[in-house]
Amino acid sequence: MGVHTIREHDAWVCSRGCACGRQKNVPEEQVLDYFVQLCLAMKHVHDRKVLHRDIKSQNIFLTQNRKIVKLGDFGISRVMGTHTNLAETVCGTPYYLSPELVMGQPYNQPADAWAIGVILYELMVGPLPFGDVLETHYDIFKAVRTGKLAFPAGLDESAQAFCAGLLAPRPANRLGYGPRGCEEVKAAAFFSTGGLNICGAGVVGKCSADFFTLLIGRELQAPIPPSVQVFTDLSETVH
Repeated sequence: MGVHTIREHDAWVCSRGCACGRQKNVPEEQVLDYFVQLCLAMKHVHDRKVLHRDIKSQNIFLTQNRKIVKLGDFGISRVMGTHTNLAETVCGTPYYLSPELVMGQPYNQPADAWAIGVILYELMVGPLPFGDVLETHYDIFKAVRTGKLAFPAGLDESAQAFCAGLLAPRPANRLGYGPRGCEEVKAAAFFSTGGLNICGAGVVGKCSADFFTLLIGRELQAPIPPSVQVFTDLSETVH
């Protein structure tokens, strides 16, 4: 499975405000590690009846030497009264807006799931799934409404199926928002580690557990090793 970093102007940043180092090809284990954390962050937010409404690569922050993912910038988020309440205001970043949002229809949590599907597509493929070379809101919205999701040859089938599930045009069909909810996401073949060589705390070689179980149980070591960074406290030198 070929995996790519998000485009240069969509930088993932660390908590100190510095751009993280980029790699031409990110290992599948690293993508899974980041994405599981992002899914858990979104679940945490949704469990508290909050819609983020602006999930995009620029609002995902890497902390603790790039081991921990945090979801940030809740400037346009909304607290919902119940899980079935719907929002109506069209807001967010055009490339990451769901079909129901660009068509001016009421929306709720599945709109955030669409946005993380866009991020996953960027990581796996490189460009945005819809409207990547377009600039006007009209053209981008049209691409989101009518565009056909396509994957490059050779991309892992389980990754394609998972990404397509998040990018289902109808909110009711979007992965994670059916009768089984989050369990449907955890059970996806994309998160199975059976075919991966995992070397972490308590896990060596191939294993059958899913990434959610390993990460929540603190059994999985971050694929990117910690690096030491020295930051100068300018308050001590600037007068």
